[in-house]
Amino acid sequence: LVRNTPADGMVTGIGTVNAAQFGPERSRTAVLAYDYTVLAGTQGWRNHHKKDRLLSVIHQLKLPTVLFAEGGGGRPGDVDMPVVAGLNNHTFSQFAALSGQVPFVGVVHGRCFAGNAALVGCADVIIATAAANIGMGGPAMIEGGGLGLYRPEEIGPAFELTRCGVVDVLVDDELIYAFYDAQI
Repeated sequence: LVRNTPADGMVTGIGTVNAAQFGPERSRTAVLAYDYTVLAGTQGWRNHHKKDRLLSVIHQLKLPTVLFAEGGGGRPGDVDMPVVAGLNNHTFSQFAALSGQVPFVGVVHGRCFAGNAALVGCADVIIATAAANIGMGGPAMIEGGGLGLYRPEEIGPAFELTRCGVVDVLVDDELIYAFYDAQI
């Protein structure tokens, strides 16, 4: 498990955004990023505990937050810890509690399903690339629920979610982020 799931698919940290304009203290920002190369960016037990620890710091220090949410949601069969469904965490309630407390930006490039979609849905602003798909259930969950077979690209395409107001900013690809950062 350790070899196949480095960092349990979650990289977190605190850095600065626009420190040259606002100084290091006022530019501190928390970042959470799912690593899609680790079991499709799914959420394991340690992954949740890493998020919960940083979310505690975010609440304490009132840090603006950016979530890179690409991933497949919960990880069935996770063997990190013998608990039922791996839901003994505070991740979802802590993300929802950020509302009105700190600026929270969600970014999606690619597939974002289930728990990952629930978290990005808490964001004040959602930025997605044209290649993004966001859905509360992925293909396996939809099929398992008896609702038919769907390819990931058919579930919550970004252009449709932009039309109905779920996605706030639609960009062509992830390269546009570097442009926006250079302009800010």
